[in-house]
Amino acid sequence: MNTTNWFELPEEQFNELIKLGNMYRREALKCHKAKAYVAACTCAGAALETMLIAITHLLGEEVEAAGHVVKRRGKCKPLLNWTLRELLITASAMNWLPRGLADNSPWISRQAKIGDYVEALRQTRNLIHPARYIEDHSSHRVTHRYAEHYREILDAAVRYLGAIVEESLLKALDDSESGQ
Repeated sequence: MNTTNWFELPEEQFNELIKLGNMYRREALKCHKAKAYVAACTCAGAALETMLIAITHLLGEEVEAAGHVVKRRGKCKPLLNWTLRELLITASAMNWLPRGLADNSPWISRQAKIGDYVEALRQTRNLIHPARYIEDHSSHRVTHRYAEHYREILDAAVRYLGAIVEESLLKALDDSESGQ
């Protein structure tokens, strides 16, 4: 099914992506300290998006083998054109960020998993769009508590994704040692 390597990025682009993810995370912290809470959540969402692009790049062959490639008009969509929602759907399907709740179901903390929390981060990140804010959030304000919560979710997601990459590397080493 190899269709023009939709997941490949040049090394310099990948390195820039990692730097960008770190920059977004730092910006989220700065915004939080400056009490710019919507901006803090937006930057946290952008940091998450860069990390998901990075892991999808690294594990693209696995995504392809599992049949979780985003397609447009029957062709694999280039990775840098994927939306955060598409990245999260793939991350959930690949069990990188598993979910315990169905879309549009009520929030039940005991059933929620990391994938549900990052979906909530995505929705809050989307408050940067005026229509989203008016329709979804106008009766509330994004507060210190929101920004702190989403920074913690970002950090947990990065640790979770890091463990996935580490596991993949260890498997590749084991496979190479056993001659596979």
